[in-house]
Amino acid sequence: MKKFLLLILLLTGIKCTYAQSTHIKFDHFTVKDGLPERQIRFIKQDNEGYIWVGTQNGLLRYDGYKPKVYRFGVDKDSYYQTCSSESMIIDNNNTIWVSTFGNGLFRYDRSADKFIQYKYPQQLGKKTTLVQVLSATDSNNNLWSFNRTFPRTHIELIKFNQDKQKFEYFNRDQKGSHYLEPQDCYYISKTVGGTIWLGTSNGLYSYDQQADQYQLYPLEATRHDTITNIYEPPSEKGILWLNKVDKQSRKFSILRLDTRTKTVKYFSHETDTHLNKGNDTINAVFEDSKHRLWFATPKGLLFFDRKTAEFTNYQTADTVKAEDKDEIHSINEAKNGTLWLTGSKFILNFDPVTKRFQRYKAIKDDPTSLNGEYIRSLLTDRFGSLFVVVGGGGMDKNNALTSAFTTYTQDKNNPHGYPGGETSQIISTNDGYVLFTNANGVYKWKPGSDSFQQIFKPAKSSDIPYGIAYGGKSLLYFLGTQSGFQEYNPETGKLHIFVHDSKDSSSISSNSLEKIMRDHLGIVWIGTDDQGICSFDPATRKFTRYPFIVNNGSLVSGDKLDDQRVISIFEDREGTVWVGTNLGGLNRFDRKTGKFKSYLTDGKMRAFSVVSICQSRDGMLWIGTYLNGAFEFNPKTGHFIKNFNEDNGLLFNSTNAINEDSRGNIWISSERGSSLINPKDMSVKNFPMATFTGKTVNSHINNITLAGDLLVMDTYESISCFNSNDLTANPYPPAVHIEKIAYSDPHAATDSATVLQTYGSHGIELPHNQNRVTFNYVALHFTDPSQNKYTYMLEGYDKHWIQAGTQRSVTYTNLSPGTYTFRVKASNSDGVWNNDGASFVVIVDSPLWMRWWAWVIYVIVFAAAIYGFIAYRSRQLRMENQELEEKVN
Repeated sequence: MKKFLLLILLLTGIKCTYAQSTHIKFDHFTVKDGLPERQIRFIKQDNEGYIWVGTQNGLLRYDGYKPKVYRFGVDKDSYYQTCSSESMIIDNNNTIWVSTFGNGLFRYDRSADKFIQYKYPQQLGKKTTLVQVLSATDSNNNLWSFNRTFPRTHIELIKFNQDKQKFEYFNRDQKGSHYLEPQDCYYISKTVGGTIWLGTSNGLYSYDQQADQYQLYPLEATRHDTITNIYEPPSEKGILWLNKVDKQSRKFSILRLDTRTKTVKYFSHETDTHLNKGNDTINAVFEDSKHRLWFATPKGLLFFDRKTAEFTNYQTADTVKAEDKDEIHSINEAKNGTLWLTGSKFILNFDPVTKRFQRYKAIKDDPTSLNGEYIRSLLTDRFGSLFVVVGGGGMDKNNALTSAFTTYTQDKNNPHGYPGGETSQIISTNDGYVLFTNANGVYKWKPGSDSFQQIFKPAKSSDIPYGIAYGGKSLLYFLGTQSGFQEYNPETGKLHIFVHDSKDSSSISSNSLEKIMRDHLGIVWIGTDDQGICSFDPATRKFTRYPFIVNNGSLVSGDKLDDQRVISIFEDREGTVWVGTNLGGLNRFDRKTGKFKSYLTDGKMRAFSVVSICQSRDGMLWIGTYLNGAFEFNPKTGHFIKNFNEDNGLLFNSTNAINEDSRGNIWISSERGSSLINPKDMSVKNFPMATFTGKTVNSHINNITLAGDLLVMDTYESISCFNSNDLTANPYPPAVHIEKIAYSDPHAATDSATVLQTYGSHGIELPHNQNRVTFNYVALHFTDPSQNKYTYMLEGYDKHWIQAGTQRSVTYTNLSPGTYTFRVKASNSDGVWNNDGASFVVIVDSPLWMRWWAWVIYVIVFAAAIYGFIAYRSRQLRMENQELEEKVN
């Protein structure tokens, strides 16, 4: 049944009309993610910023968080019992209308969050309405659509009169003003001046609103021939670009019609040497933001130069051999000024400045490529995101974040590809390469390339190298799980192993090793697991040992290293060696005295268990710890400046590595991913593991290494590199809405609440006992919705703005009588704020016995009581005086 329905729908379908990486990765939104059905009929964005997706099983509204599906009730008299959404249009009043397959027209009541049905006429002679494709609204807000009827197979025109709530047909069967001669209608367009133009099998027609009829345009060039495309450039009022098919010769041609002068100019491959036969057919016309005019054709992209009145044809230069490799169906403009073009099995990004194309299509075994072979449509949204509808594959969205990262995974069929396995250490060399160690040995790699060269393979599979230091072109130093400290010459293949000798104080202090680092003098520093740190001088071939303490909780180590286990070693730009220990903290080594100074605590902050160290361009040290997050440290004053942890934005308190990128940002890796700290404003941006791997995996990032302009990171099953310049912030703030409020009696026995959709309303007045109020709000921005941030304030209650993080609702209980204004602001995932935000007024009434008029009554009653009491006492006194006088007399 599903296949039969899809076939019917396809047969009845009507054709209507910031810096980024060159490699784009896509996220997939399918039935598993909430899509009601995998065949998408349309995708649009409304004026509020929501994405609407029509499917064969209902309509979906997408806000980036939780999809909401509207399944229209099926009319029992409809020809097909489906709730397939076919098309959508937004009228002059910003109202959404949706047409369905045989089930009527639906109007969205946003204030009630529901759709209202208008049934298709069931009988019109012998025809039954199947589907409408909404195409235009006129100045009277009437809806114009193409209509398919059954059993007739021609395409005709229908108008929905909103005032009369009535469907009105325009075809050969009508009489009077609604009579329309052409048998088929192909294209409808509303121009800037408000005129409705109709392309038909019998020429070009325009709609006369006063006469309520279509009139054949009085120009011989457009009479009787088929018009399949109509476009008026926004900057050229009165100029129409048409695609015409000559009825006699069946040849296509491009027409430029000036409706002001009623003159026409022809373009075709027979008259214009810049065109070929495939260019005569127009699939779409588009004027970009710089008023450049573009044409989508079966043989490439055309640019029309208005000054010379000549076309230029642009075609792809890649090696794709498909016949339709240059066929373009639609044109959309991205926020950065490039053009997105759709083909049957691909999408293209075209840069009008460089004149270069970039092709994207489905690639086998690449989960980040497009999710299907056939492209249905494309949407570039107002916030800079790209949505692609893939035939049978649901909806794809570009992931601007993951697109910046190039990730390499193991390919067993490629002997020179990434070898796989967990990487222990990565270091950079002076020639732009990196060296890394894993279970298979030591590898050399140029970040960005696909070739990995193994330069050392251990003699024993159990003797895995894990620490590495670069000694120049002819020497490598590394640590083995069994062999300890080793010196290796890649040119000669000579390997020398150094082991601990208890009788020789100039030998290495231990065979249990942790870290290795070569300083600017050529001295190799080796951190051990149980004997502190020692250094190796390649010139003398001897080791020097340094004093340490076995830390059992001591905060004072004197002039010794503050623990026996070394877990990080770093040399700053001044040549000072810094050592991080396991049960201690940060230590500075004095080369002159051979002594250490511990900065385990400075009296205010304690950086315990220092796993990584780096230096920023301003001279500050950045310290990554195992449990307490990251610290900024001033080496001149010897004090910690700030601690970053989960409470102030860090992804995870347990860090693995820390480094600075070419832009001065600090990167901190952990088992949950990486965090970026901008030293200019100390803001934190997080990159979960899925950013690098494209999926959630049980892995972590061990190393962060800078190689030229590229940062290199590793996970258990992959290695990634990226240029931080590709991570420029999305500059577009989100749209912010207070979607609904819920109010109830906080003392009620049940939790039932009344819900109000706030669209079209700016406030509400509530009874005194309905003073438990919940506000639900949303920021519409689709780059990374989970990282959109919020701040709110209830004026009249809160004294300052509340940082809500990613929380999208807040509840206030027992609000006192008064007037409150709830305000909310939001930022996109890059911290760009919409400071205008949204607001909603709530008035909590006083109870009846606390109203002003109740107080007036209370005063009157009290005054009357006082007056009555005084009068009573006065009478009593008079009576007593009278009795007294009578007794005296």
